[in-house]
Amino acid sequence: MIKTKSEEDIRAVFAEKQDVNKVISQQFSNAFNSYSQAINKRFGRTGKLFELPFRRKKIKSEQQLIKSVLHINKNPAKHHVTEDFLNYPYSSVADILSSTALTAEYHEVIALFNGVENFKKSLSEFQT
Repeated sequence: MIKTKSEEDIRAVFAEKQDVNKVISQQFSNAFNSYSQAINKRFGRTGKLFELPFRRKKIKSEQQLIKSVLHINKNPAKHHVTEDFLNYPYSSVADILSSTALTAEYHEVIALFNGVENFKKSLSEFQT
């Protein structure tokens, strides 16, 4: 899940572009392509790293945001990648739960759940 800048902020940087959705899509395309090329070069491989199609869904309510956060962070357990999703190293859960989390987004997640314990409880109870 990602958070993008407001339409106004995007228009300020890309004033010559008319369609903000195309700007966002192109920026993601550039990032994914660069990442794929770097990984492929590093590991001597070729081909796609990401499954298609990507879908974009605007989150319209706090309840939808809460459900999305829980779903994303519980996915490793759902797909039997790990049973211990709270400590899965390729998830943001450990960072979110850490008292040393530095970015505002982590603090926003904790605030969304009214504290670390409620976040952990919500994750444990969430059925994907």
